[in-house]
Amino acid sequence: MKNIITIVMSGVCLGASAQHLSIGGKVGSANTTIIHGSDFFDSIEMLDSFNAAFNMEYHFHPNVYTGGGVMYSQRGFMNATITSYDVGYEMTYSATGDYKYEYVSIPLYIGAKTNRNLYPFINAGILASRPVTLTVQREYTLHKPTVFMSNGRYKLVSNEIDVALLTEAGVGYELSDNLSATFSASYIRDMKSQLAYKFHGVLTHVGLRYNL
Repeated sequence: MKNIITIVMSGVCLGASAQHLSIGGKVGSANTTIIHGSDFFDSIEMLDSFNAAFNMEYHFHPNVYTGGGVMYSQRGFMNATITSYDVGYEMTYSATGDYKYEYVSIPLYIGAKTNRNLYPFINAGILASRPVTLTVQREYTLHKPTVFMSNGRYKLVSNEIDVALLTEAGVGYELSDNLSATFSASYIRDMKSQLAYKFHGVLTHVGLRYNL
């Protein structure tokens, strides 16, 4: 009986000692586009942009944790429109543009990792976001060639929250007992959006994780 109690108490103490908090920051690129195209645009391409995040994680098990934080990200797309007119001679009008939305988001997720110096990890959860600005950069060309630019930055005001699915996979390397360097890639996909279209794309990050 004493042996059983000793084993149980040892397991409880081990689990309690494994519980801790960690904080981390990461920055990287965001490659996004809209999920469904538009009849208005002749082509839709991914937009390369930027993202950064600060996270806090609660490790309630040596290999499992929950996390949340604040993320700034840019999502958008590139497009091209080409139209021809016959005004006694053929005139072609073309427009290319970048549509970049800036988001402030709160990621909430659960994750798992191994206990090694070089460790893989995975996270899955949701991303609650609000778009705050839209930046539009468009270039118009009229042939016989006349080129002009149209740029604008607009503030977006809304009480609605966009919701996206979030998955992440990466690797970490322990630089010391408490500090790790991380590299990861995330896939986000809008489930609810207040815009006329939904985004999806891949975010890549490099960061640091510190155990408190």
